Amino acid sequence: MSAHNVFSLPVRNIRSSVALERLLPSNAADSIERHTGSDWQKYYSQVRLGIEQVLSGSGYHGPFGVDAMLYRDDLGRHHLRLCTELNIRYTMGHIGHALSPRLSPSTSATWGMQYFKNDNDWLSFAREQSALHPLILDSDGLIQSGFFRLSSLSPDKRFAICGLANTSQ
Repeated sequence: MSAHNVFSLPVRNIRSSVALERLLPSNAADSIERHTGSDWQKYYSQVRLGIEQVLSGSGYHGPFGVDAMLYRDDLGRHHLRLCTELNIRYTMGHIGHALSPRLSPSTSATWGMQYFKNDNDWLSFAREQSALHPLILDSDGLIQSGFFRLSSLSPDKRFAICGLANTSQ
């Protein structure tokens, strides 16, 4: 069986609106404000409003995602590029936000897309991971730990979305 991780993303259990400072490396938010100006949040709001107006004006009403990029320059300063690409569709970020409330409060997860080269590889991989990491739900039915899949089980599936949750105590 051949499984290749196309990408994976950490999911934190964030039940309220996401504060950028919680998602960045330590001191990165301060560094961004020092080097891009303290009005970056205002700029973010303007970018979002502008995109919504363009999409709405074109007759599009639906989900979209904006790729942003956090990077360090040669001097080690953090910079934030708020709009590198516009995706007119549901994105993996939408899935991450939808997944977060389904995690138990003490749980974090890594999830992503896997590529499988041969028929039945996804079925074998899912069964193997389910046996190694059984899915455990808490008393509220929230994911506490284990392997979970977001893609249907199908013998000819070559791309699948799945993850692994762990209790962080």
